[in-house]
Amino acid sequence: MNATTILKVSLAILALAHAASSEQMVITLQDGLRMAFDRNEILRAARGDVDRAHTFVNEALGDGLPLLRASATYNRNWKLPTSVLDGPNGPSRVTFGTKNVASSSLTLRQSLYAGGGIAAGWRESRHFERASRESLREIQQSVHAEVETAFYDLLLAQDLVQVSDLALDRARRNFKQVQLVRRAGRASRFDLIRAEVRVLQLRPDSISASRDLKLADITIKNVIGVDVSTNLELSGSFRETSTVPLAGPESLIATSLEWRPDYRRQSHRIAARRQSIKIAQADRMPTLDFVATGQLQVQSDQFDFTSDDVRRSWFTGLDLRFPIFDGLKTRASISRAQIDLRRTELETENLERRIQLDIHSAWLTYKETVDRLDAQSRAAELTAEGLRAVEVQYSEGLSTQLDVMVAQLSLLQAETDFARAKRDRGVAIVQLEQSVGLLGESDLSSVSP
Repeated sequence: MNATTILKVSLAILALAHAASSEQMVITLQDGLRMAFDRNEILRAARGDVDRAHTFVNEALGDGLPLLRASATYNRNWKLPTSVLDGPNGPSRVTFGTKNVASSSLTLRQSLYAGGGIAAGWRESRHFERASRESLREIQQSVHAEVETAFYDLLLAQDLVQVSDLALDRARRNFKQVQLVRRAGRASRFDLIRAEVRVLQLRPDSISASRDLKLADITIKNVIGVDVSTNLELSGSFRETSTVPLAGPESLIATSLEWRPDYRRQSHRIAARRQSIKIAQADRMPTLDFVATGQLQVQSDQFDFTSDDVRRSWFTGLDLRFPIFDGLKTRASISRAQIDLRRTELETENLERRIQLDIHSAWLTYKETVDRLDAQSRAAELTAEGLRAVEVQYSEGLSTQLDVMVAQLSLLQAETDFARAKRDRGVAIVQLEQSVGLLGESDLSSVSP
C-alpha cells in the first residue's frame, strides 16, 4: 500500500468519524427521562440504598429462623495425665485419656419466645425498607422535574431565538421600506436613522438569544447525561394538561397526603419507631429457646480407629432466661425510643403544614400561568394584526414610522411573553404534580402501600 492510498484511507476514516460525531440525536421527553434515570448517579445510589435496606429485612428474618451450628475439634495429647491410686497391692500409677481425641457436635437452636422482639425487629426493618423506597421515589420525581424543566427551557430558548430573528427581520424590512419612502420624499432623514438604529439594537438581542439557546442546550445534555458535543434536537412541545385531576387545592392536599413520597416516608418512620419501642420493651421479657445437640467423640492411642473407640450422644432441652436487673439499660432504651417517636411525629406534623403551603403555592402559580397564557395568546394575535395594519398605513402615508416601530416593539414583547407563558404553564404543571407526589407516576399500581 503506497502513501497515497494510506492518505486516502486516513481521510475517509476521519470523515466517517466526523460524520458520526456530528450525527444528530433526536429525543423526546420520554427519551430524556429514560437517559437520566439510567445515568443519574444520585438515583443509582438511592437504588443501592433500597437494596441495602432489604438486607436488613433478611437479617431480621434470620433472628426468628432456626440456628444450626456444627463444630469439630481434634486434640493430640503428647503427655497424658496420671494419678496415683491406693490398691490392695499398694499404690499404683494410673494414666487417664488417650493420645488422640476427636469430637464433633451439631446444635440446633430455635427461639420459641423472645418477648415479641423478633417480630418487632422484622416489622421495623420492613418499614425502614419502605421508607427507603419512598426516598427513591422522591429522587426519581426530582430528576423527572429537572429533566422536564430543562426540556421546556430549551424549547423556550428555541422559540425566543425565532422571535428575536423574526423581530430583526421585521426591523430590516421596515428599514428598507423607510428607504423607499425616503426616496419618494415622504420620510425624513431622522426616520431613516431611527429605522437603522432599531436594526442595530435588535442584533445584540438576537446574539443574546443564541447564547441562551446554547446554555439551555448544554444544561439539558448535562441533566440527561449526554456529551456536550452531541448535536441534540428535541421532538415535542410544552405540556398543556396534567395527569393529576386538578379539582382544587383541598382535593390535591388530600391526594398528596396519600401519595407524596416524603410524607409516606415519615409515616413508615413513625411505624418503625413504634416497633423500636417494642424491641426495647422485649428486653424486659423472658426468652425461651429449644435446643437439640448431637455429639460424636473418638478416642484412641492409634490413628486406626475402631467402632469401639466411637462414642455418640444427643440431647434436647429448653433454655429459659429471665432478666432480673440490667443496670437500668432497658429503661433508658425504652425512653430513648419514645423520644425518637415523638420527634418523628413532630417532624411529620411540620411536614404536613409545609405540604399544604406547597400545594396552595403551586396551585396559585398554575392558575396564574393559565390565565396569563390566555391573555398573552390574544395579545400576540392583536399586536400582529395591529402591526400589519400600521405597515399598510405607513406605505400609504397614513401613519408615521414611529407608529411602525411602536407596533413592532409591542409585537416583540407580546411574542416573547407568549413564549414564556407556554413554558411557565408547562413548568407549573410539573411543579404541581411534584408537590402532590405523583409526577411521572400515572400507574399507581407499581407504588407499594
